[in-house]
Amino acid sequence: MRRRLATMVLATMAACTALLPAVMAAGPEDDVAAATRAWVEAYNSRDPQKILSLYSPDAVFWGTSSPTRGT
Repeated sequence: MRRRLATMVLATMAACTALLPAVMAAGPEDDVAAATRAWVEAYNSRDPQKILSLYSPDAVFWGTSSPTRGT
């Protein structure tokens, strides 16, 4: 039983170690691309709550070129 547990722990550690370089390789460009994809998906869902969830609770939204003010 202990040997099986030790094998599982070592296998999990090896898998995490193998994935570490890919996670560390992500840079600012990847972060911006991921945030942009998340925003586009939220916008395309037409769900205001999904869009709002991507912003800070104290965010200030400025008007657009729309002739009317949204609520």
